[in-house]
Amino acid sequence: MKILDNPAVFDHPDVYMFQNSGGCRLFHSTSQKEIRKIDLRNPHCRQPLFIPGLFRGRVNDRYHYIQEKSPHLGIEYVRAGSLAVRQEGRCFLLEPGDAFLLHPGECSEVMTGPAGFCIKDSFQVRGELLNAYLEYTGLNRREYVGNFDWRKFEEILDRLGNGKEHTPAENSILTYEVLQLLAYPVPSPSPEPEIVGLAEFMRDNLEKDLSTETLMRQSGLSKRELNTKFRAVYGKTPHQHLIGLRMEKAKQLLAEERGLSIKEIAQMTGWQNPLNFSSAFRKFTGTGPREFREAVRR
Repeated sequence: MKILDNPAVFDHPDVYMFQNSGGCRLFHSTSQKEIRKIDLRNPHCRQPLFIPGLFRGRVNDRYHYIQEKSPHLGIEYVRAGSLAVRQEGRCFLLEPGDAFLLHPGECSEVMTGPAGFCIKDSFQVRGELLNAYLEYTGLNRREYVGNFDWRKFEEILDRLGNGKEHTPAENSILTYEVLQLLAYPVPSPSPEPEIVGLAEFMRDNLEKDLSTETLMRQSGLSKRELNTKFRAVYGKTPHQHLIGLRMEKAKQLLAEERGLSIKEIAQMTGWQNPLNFSSAFRKFTGTGPREFREAVRR
């Protein structure tokens, strides 16, 4: 995270209002086609803390969002690229591994930073205990967190966004874990941009043959450098990380895309042989893809 002394970066093309209610006003720029909205809202949710949805993906250089007097806590987390943030006149530049808190009741502004793109996760935290929690932990007096266990943070967001319909209690537990990571940060090595970028490349190309040679060309690293740096960032090899991404994507497709066959899902997640896919899925989850889909339907 860096302090921005010059607010001119926020001079930007027009934004349009898309919500104006109860004193809260929200504005947005042109649509961002690479952002995926994941609705986590449960109509029966009465939990004291919960996350109603996630916005995940890549924004381009025309991204601009303004939030005025929202009653909820907004969180912006940068995976790659950069993000400029202004809150009540204070300006910051976020880098990979940084999280920013858009505080309830304040005026906040977010836009793409000098990198010209940003791969990020955005979400709100709501609930009757939100303000009390922020006050108790001191998060109401902090705007950014840049040295915390971002790997665990990403893991929780991946669990929330994997397509499974979480119960209100499960959502609340994961929300609490997210806030705890920010409130009581444990230092973690900063993510290296080339490795984070490679992980996003993997996420965007799961259906392709992502051999070690392909990943070496994409990252510009030797095989030894690739494995060493990837382990330092994610605690696993590129192959192990890729399998995890493919399995999470397969779980999402099995849960949400009922019209797709097992063979089609196997191909969409990088397996040409459905039998190999089924075997890998069972090893990863403890159940076969067909059984998993039937269990989700119940």
